[in-house]
Amino acid sequence: MIRIEITAAAYEALAALAIRGLVEPHRSPQGDYYLWLTRAAVNRLKAARAPGEGYSATILRLAKQEVVTA
Repeated sequence: MIRIEITAAAYEALAALAIRGLVEPHRSPQGDYYLWLTRAAVNRLKAARAPGEGYSATILRLAKQEVVTA
């Protein structure tokens, strides 16, 4: 498992799509969430990233696309 840090907005987007990872009970000093994902999930997320895009921005973009295509 690999820990990534995502914004509250990205976390809410994942929750709305019923996508779950292991969330640490404490949050970062910035209020972000620490999320544990499998290596395969992180690799897929990395592959989906646009240049200069972080994990949270990628999650939000993909979630928006999922809502539009659903």
